[in-house]
Amino acid sequence: MADAIYSPCPCGSGKKIKWCCYQKDRNAQKEETAPALPVPKAENGDSDVSNVVDISDTGNISNASDVNDADDDFDVSNDVDDDDSDDSDDSDDSDDSDDDLALDLYEMGHRFRRFMLMRKPHIMAYCRTKKMHAEIIASMINVYDSGKFKQKVNPDAAEPHLSKVSRKERNVLTLTHCEFDLETTVGMNSFYEMFIYKLSPTMNCITEDFIEKRRYRRPEKIEFLHSMLDAKLGLYEITGVDEMEGYAFIKDVFTGAEFTITDVGLSGNMHNDRLYLFTRVISYRGISFSAGPNMVFAKTDKFIQFFIRQQLKKKRKESDFYVFIKLYNHYLTVKDEVQVKELPL
Repeated sequence: MADAIYSPCPCGSGKKIKWCCYQKDRNAQKEETAPALPVPKAENGDSDVSNVVDISDTGNISNASDVNDADDDFDVSNDVDDDDSDDSDDSDDSDDSDDDLALDLYEMGHRFRRFMLMRKPHIMAYCRTKKMHAEIIASMINVYDSGKFKQKVNPDAAEPHLSKVSRKERNVLTLTHCEFDLETTVGMNSFYEMFIYKLSPTMNCITEDFIEKRRYRRPEKIEFLHSMLDAKLGLYEITGVDEMEGYAFIKDVFTGAEFTITDVGLSGNMHNDRLYLFTRVISYRGISFSAGPNMVFAKTDKFIQFFIRQQLKKKRKESDFYVFIKLYNHYLTVKDEVQVKELPL
């Protein structure tokens, strides 16, 4: 097989199989399973492939280490003339074979680690909890899409950072603009985040509606709804991981609150020290996990650095709604500068 892929491609392009149809098939397989989200660019403007992360948990971030996309690895090779000397071809082929081997070994290790984690009791409990969460979210989306839920604003309730503002100033209308890219996972999650969870004390949400109308009778689902209502949305720094147990340790940048979340993907990420994660932490019966928008920002992002400083200076924290809108609007401007790749499961 190793010799065959360096033979002329039967399609008649004049290129070797490795640089032609083999490469196209490989790219197509990756595109089927790889949604795009963010990882920082290097200072020279080129993509910093060492920062590339992948998503292998549903809606969660995990690591693709130094594994590069086929296009990133071999773009220049497509321009190599087949008439070059045999020595240079052999050298390039040897290097590329090493790259392929490294990728294959990493994917095997990734699958093996995931297989071993899935046999652990706490990971199985985590998967059951995530499944229940997904079922409830699906029901909530159906309620919203059918028009059975109407979001209302309570004018008598004040945002935390406006509680000491005079009523006259409070009555000033402020328009907040946000556009959601519903063709992306983050865009879709962020859109429904506005209605499912309690982003502001001035607005109702579907979770409250489900509790008030006693949507479920099973005690575990009723308890889980309250866990969703109490979930903590924040910008988190990942302070450490337990790769063998599937845990990630995160700390809220603004409040200092610390959580140990179960996340098979994130716990395998080797570059967490370069990222901030904007997510919602749900805690239920001893299991904490991330949900919601799951936006990733580079710690070198100038806007994020300024935003953190400004928030820490304020005596009263802005509501989740305002923080959410500001960060999502910024995410839309940087999402193309960050790449998230998904390893095949």
